[in-house]
Amino acid sequence: MIRNSKRLGLRSSFTLAEFALASVIGLFLLAACGAREFNPDAGWSGVIDGGDVVYVGTMDRQVIALDAENGLLQASFPAEPDGEYETFRAIYGTPALVDGRIYVGGFNGKVYALDAQSLESAFAGAVFDVESDQLSKGVIGAVAVEEGRVVFGAAEDSESGRLYVLDAEDFREVCRFPARSADPIGKVWSTPAIVDGVAYFGDLAHRFYAVAIDDCSLQWAAPVELAGGIASTPLVQDGTVYIGSFDRSFYAIDLATGAARVLFKAGSWFWSGVVTDGRTLFVPNLDGKLYAMDLATESVVWEFDTEGAILSTPVLVGDQVVVASDSGQLSVVDAASGVEVWSRQLSGQVRAPLMARGSVVYLSTLDHKIEAIDVVLGRARWSEPASTKR
Repeated sequence: MIRNSKRLGLRSSFTLAEFALASVIGLFLLAACGAREFNPDAGWSGVIDGGDVVYVGTMDRQVIALDAENGLLQASFPAEPDGEYETFRAIYGTPALVDGRIYVGGFNGKVYALDAQSLESAFAGAVFDVESDQLSKGVIGAVAVEEGRVVFGAAEDSESGRLYVLDAEDFREVCRFPARSADPIGKVWSTPAIVDGVAYFGDLAHRFYAVAIDDCSLQWAAPVELAGGIASTPLVQDGTVYIGSFDRSFYAIDLATGAARVLFKAGSWFWSGVVTDGRTLFVPNLDGKLYAMDLATESVVWEFDTEGAILSTPVLVGDQVVVASDSGQLSVVDAASGVEVWSRQLSGQVRAPLMARGSVVYLSTLDHKIEAIDVVLGRARWSEPASTKR
């Protein structure tokens, strides 16, 4: 594994602390180094808001719908977990809900379109299978759906990947980047951010791209070369793309030119997404800290230590930011000062993005639970098993 560390933006040797950190995301490191094994109990999909119901990918390799008020199971896909892991293998990317359909990708390199009410296939042929090595291909990031296009990154084998664009109506392939006839890029774990018809995403070969979703043409003269692999989801704000890397740097990239600069350094890798209230960026890191960076001054104004690696994307609820980590603790922090308002120990670790609707935050834990917590009242609304085996 160490011999491939340059691909991930790591040093050629690890300290003991870095070995411990590597174990947090060991599945991904194994995949990056060409391992053919996967963990059938892995996966950390986030929860999405469907109004009266919420949807989530489970560690039983299903997508399930739960009543948003009480957590009771409403529907699932597939109806029963398949023992050979043929449907998903595992689900890491949070499903997308657009126009009555759920779009979700699996660790087996397949992307599905489901009817949101029945959680059955939305139409005949509502599955796209990445054409590549059956054992090492996979969709790790979430699927983005914009302008009638389904956009996602994939690993095609142990070293490389592509960006795919499908027609949302019939799953016809619109294009891929690079084209079928061209050499692939690095493995793509990053969820693309789509703005004005352009997908912004990174790969594990240290490059960041801007690609048009109508024809998969590169929008900059060349991809941006960063100093580390990229797995996190970009945030586009006022003509700038903000993205963290495995080189422990948080970058600003000019939307028009692709010029990149380092804003600050953290103690470890950037993995999860970033949220903003329009004035401040709230940036999680695997060093366990949530960083608040003022957009006007581009300076870090406070840090909050969760005492556990943060792979989960936080959410904003009013003037508070809510964050969870591998410590298994949910923390509610004042967005202006970084002072903890209150915290709650959860039943397990959290690596999936958080979702907020009103004052209620929905999350999934690594001990197969879906929880709804009212962060204003400071109490749980409900907690249910993330499984059809009840």
